[in-house]
Amino acid sequence: LSFVGGYQGVLLALFVAGCGAAFQHSLCSSLISQSFREFEHRIALGSYNASGEIGKLAFTLMASLLLGIGFGWQSITLGYGLLATVVALTIWILLGVKRTRAFPVMKSKDVKRSNSWWIKDRLGFGTLAAIVFLDILVQDGFLVFIAFVMIEKQVSTGLVAFAVAATLSGGVCGKFAGGFLAARLGVIRSLILFELLTATGILLVLFAPGNVSFFLLPMVGVFLQGSSSITYGTVSNLVHEQRQSRGFAIIYTIANAAAVIGPIIFGLIGDSLGFKFTMTIMVFLILVP
Repeated sequence: LSFVGGYQGVLLALFVAGCGAAFQHSLCSSLISQSFREFEHRIALGSYNASGEIGKLAFTLMASLLLGIGFGWQSITLGYGLLATVVALTIWILLGVKRTRAFPVMKSKDVKRSNSWWIKDRLGFGTLAAIVFLDILVQDGFLVFIAFVMIEKQVSTGLVAFAVAATLSGGVCGKFAGGFLAARLGVIRSLILFELLTATGILLVLFAPGNVSFFLLPMVGVFLQGSSSITYGTVSNLVHEQRQSRGFAIIYTIANAAAVIGPIIFGLIGDSLGFKFTMTIMVFLILVP
């Protein structure tokens, strides 16, 4: 990315980087689910998701600081790329030295061949996929448009620049809390609670005056993003124990598709009907599950 020239080159580099960055999600989630018991794996997945949000915030903040002191974006992306390469090589070497025990490969006699990807409950898995799609659709739509909403509400420019970061900071706590509550209260109760509070939070941000709406963003982020840990933690209950990586792959692919489609759909609606109407639609969609 730091060496490409032109719009098409940047798009291609981002596409390749996105493929590499997303590749580990389903594998890591599967490993975590198989390493912990029923209730513990939800908390572990919540911690895993929360650590990802911490990384996003940390590297975004670092990039902002480096840009502020005069570094170009090419130098920053080069540094991030080199850092990622060093970390990957280090992990590979450490795993080779430690020779960690791999999960046993499932033999053909253990599970009958089928075209269902070893999904134990098709209806439940389909419902979960639909919930994830709507959930991520609203999540990414909100994150894309919240800065414009803040501008329309005449929030001070200094605060507008941190609108997304404020929401993501709440998401760090939310993703851990989502996994913890799902293990304690149950999936359905936790999901209903988070979706209701997300809808309430979006409405409060929409109708709260000026800078007040900005300071509500961390609270909204807790519930907006915390639901992900609840839904992802349910995959292992619906897919055969030794084929969970496939189930997670389907769910993460659906989530990424929603992340791409959401901003486009809400952008078209926002251009035609305004931000307030768009945010209201988000509220209705988040309540559908």
